[in-house]
Amino acid sequence: MNAIRGILTRLLRGRRSSALLTALGVDPRRYWLLVDLFGELSDRGEMLDQLGSNHVSLKVITKLYFGFSVLLTLGLAATGMPVSRFLSAFLLFNGFIILSVLLSETGNSLINPVEGLILSHQPINGATYTAAKLTHLVMILVYLVPGLNIAPALGGLVLKDSRWWYPIEHMAAAGGVSLAVALICCAVFGWLLRFVPARRLRAVAQAVAALPLLVMVLLGRLQRVLARVDVNRWIPSSPAFHRGITLVLIGLVIAGFVGGIRALSADFLINVSGVVHGGTPVGVRRRRSLTGPLIARFFGGQTVRAGSGFVSRMMLRDWQFRRQLIPSVAPLIVFFVTAARQWRTDVFGPTFGAMHALPHLFGFILLFICFVLPYGNDYKAIWFFLTVPAGSLHGFAGGVWATLWLHLVLIPHLVLVIPLAAAWGVWHAALFAAYSLTIASIYLSLELRIVDGMPFMRQPDAAKGSVLLPIMVGGGIAAAVAVGLQYYLLFHSPAAVLAVILAGAPAAWLLTRSAINSLENSVRFSFSLATQETTAIYREIDA
Repeated sequence: MNAIRGILTRLLRGRRSSALLTALGVDPRRYWLLVDLFGELSDRGEMLDQLGSNHVSLKVITKLYFGFSVLLTLGLAATGMPVSRFLSAFLLFNGFIILSVLLSETGNSLINPVEGLILSHQPINGATYTAAKLTHLVMILVYLVPGLNIAPALGGLVLKDSRWWYPIEHMAAAGGVSLAVALICCAVFGWLLRFVPARRLRAVAQAVAALPLLVMVLLGRLQRVLARVDVNRWIPSSPAFHRGITLVLIGLVIAGFVGGIRALSADFLINVSGVVHGGTPVGVRRRRSLTGPLIARFFGGQTVRAGSGFVSRMMLRDWQFRRQLIPSVAPLIVFFVTAARQWRTDVFGPTFGAMHALPHLFGFILLFICFVLPYGNDYKAIWFFLTVPAGSLHGFAGGVWATLWLHLVLIPHLVLVIPLAAAWGVWHAALFAAYSLTIASIYLSLELRIVDGMPFMRQPDAAKGSVLLPIMVGGGIAAAVAVGLQYYLLFHSPAAVLAVILAGAPAAWLLTRSAINSLENSVRFSFSLATQETTAIYREIDA
């Protein structure tokens, strides 16, 4: 990583690159000062959420995608498909992965410019600042493009109609597609920065980052809808007209690229304060929590309510939490699209349906949440919690569990049982809801142990996010096995399901008590680390 960075730096700091930067409205001197500043902050662990600047996470995710591309290459090469289809398949795969990564990274760089609050008084124009912020995207391309395409570039040589220069052709095409995707991401956020109000940018940026997952999930339905549209009836069959339409579309795309990238040259630093604080509830009338009194009454008092209120509020407003939770959108959409057609299928009948997977869907959602719950945008505010009495930490940990269990386990099951009772009958619906509630409670009690510290009080680390993929793959395999066992061994007998509920409910209660104690110990440990860091700062100042 350091060697590649050094080579790129020597190549880019020449006179020609400085002239190019000046032509683009970028001040070369201040640009390189900012690049060095961001690199120093990354080396000191101050900007671990930037994938292109985080050495460990970039290497890990590159190895993961390389392994996946090897498996995909073996599978496609074994089919003996034509080399043109082989190349098209991998270009689509490469483009989708690069788009998913760069959309998130571009949004996190431009729409979450925390350090921009410090630099906003400096004489730095918007083009220079945004160019420096987006420089780490180059490192992402330098690593991910070879990681995704080396295996298929070499594997394409075994196809019948491939030539000896196919690896060069494949890598050149993949590099061109990746560069085009990077320009698209910059252009998209350039248009957002120009037309979307600063206080709305965060919400809009997160919706844009979720678009690739939505398109992937809904691709089949979109294809069926487009297949029904008779385009030829509305478009003349003249070749000249088709060429004209093609040229117009190409011109619009180029104009969109140029206009979006030029929009990045706007004085973005003027709006940094509004962007950073956008979406916060400042000045908005606060509504009284409906579940707060219930949590205080039935789950342990005001300390539990305090923990619940803190977590509930932060889950709605924290930028990093919402950004990292975007990958969970895809499995939710897949389930709801499937369940919309199959929810009337009784799980105690002979037909397999989507509702068989519902208990484990709650486990997936809770796994995502618990995995990203320790990380937040305002992690340096942990010093404030050092003033909290140590005796209240057990109740605080109980409040974290109560929030997740009440809002994501109990209430959804109470709502779900009403339509299921109308479709399946009261007995089957109540039995299935009780079973799913028990399994989801066990999932939560196990996954709460992942929260290693005070919620939202750790710096986001891209290295942690890079290991989420293998965890989800392993969890998906385990969930598939569990769904199969349910279908073939359990749901054929309501008495067996009732026995599992009676045995699982006490187990869930015991596991929950242990999980709350474990979270309390993790919070205490994170506070002890924060205390040591604060003491070190005072010693450094004193010295």
